[in-house]
Parts: sequence; C-alpha cells; structure tokens
Amino acid sequence: MTVVVVEVVVVVVVVVVVVVVVVVVVVVVVVYISSSRVVVGVVVVVVVVVVVVVVVVVVVVVVVEVVALASSAAAVKREVLCNENKT
Repeated sequence: MTVVVVEVVVVVVVVVVVVVVVVVVVVVVVVYISSSRVVVGVVVVVVVVVVVVVVVVVVVVVVVEVVALASSAAAVKREVLCNENKT
C-alpha cells in the first residue's frame, strides 16, 4: 500500500513540475512578445494563480504521504506486537 502511495506521489510531483515549467515558458514568451500592460497584468495574475495551485498540490501530496507512512508504520507496529503476543 505504501509503495503505491509513494509512486502516486512521485507521479503527481513530476506532473506538477512539468506543468509549472510549461506555464513559466509560455508566460515568458507572451511577455517577451507583447509589451502591453494589460497582457502583463493578465500574465501576472495567471502566474500567481499557478503558484498558489502548485503550493496547494504540494501541501496535499506531502500530507497524503505523511498520513500513508504513519498508517503503514502503525500497521507494522501492530503486527510486531501481535507476533510478540503469540510467542
């Protein structure tokens, strides 16, 4: 179970990083091509929204990973205690 969760976490982090890189490249190209203040304002808003979304996704991923690892550790501890009681 933990291995699957960790793999999902890795995939999510990789996807988020790729999306951020693509958005940053697009933003840089748009700002470079256009010198309009309206476009720059829209780009700034988009960048802020993307950064907020990335931060939220990373926080959720970290929380999920910590919960999964904690539950896995608790399960292992229970199993060890059960095995000790049987002997």
